[in-house]
Amino acid sequence: MNEIEYLNWLVVETATKHSELKWFMGCVANTFNELNIEDIRYYYANACTDWDILKYCAYQSEQLNIEHTTAFK
Repeated sequence: MNEIEYLNWLVVETATKHSELKWFMGCVANTFNELNIEDIRYYYANACTDWDILKYCAYQSEQLNIEHTTAFK
């Protein structure tokens, strides 16, 4: 399983457990095709967590339109 497949699994697992996040996680998953696999590997190589990477993916979503200064708590 490569990084994209793993992140897709994580998105589906999260959306399944938390149905209220289904639309949001779908928007995040749609960015995986736009993101370069090398960028994701770079994030992992620099000790980013899975959730950090999903946050960066959310920043790339035009549907979500999240500014980089948005704090996730």
